[in-house]
Amino acid sequence: MNRFHFLSIFRILSKVGLSKYPGLKDMLVELYTSDVESPYLMATLIDIYEEELESGEAEPRTMDKVAEVGTELTKSDCILHYRNF
Repeated sequence: MNRFHFLSIFRILSKVGLSKYPGLKDMLVELYTSDVESPYLMATLIDIYEEELESGEAEPRTMDKVAEVGTELTKSDCILHYRNF
């Protein structure tokens, strides 16, 4: 799956709310913790955590997870590439 397919799928899913799809967050967390480095993956996780926080359904350590993923996202090669312009 290339990044455009990934973005298209999540754009469609995000209309309803990414946090509403059972198992999606768990699958993405599993990918993230297995060292899959993708800024799209990290940004999608942050979006899911944001939805959970806004709905009041967040786990107690959600903000810690957001900070961790956000820090890793800022270190991503894709992000660093754009900072150089």
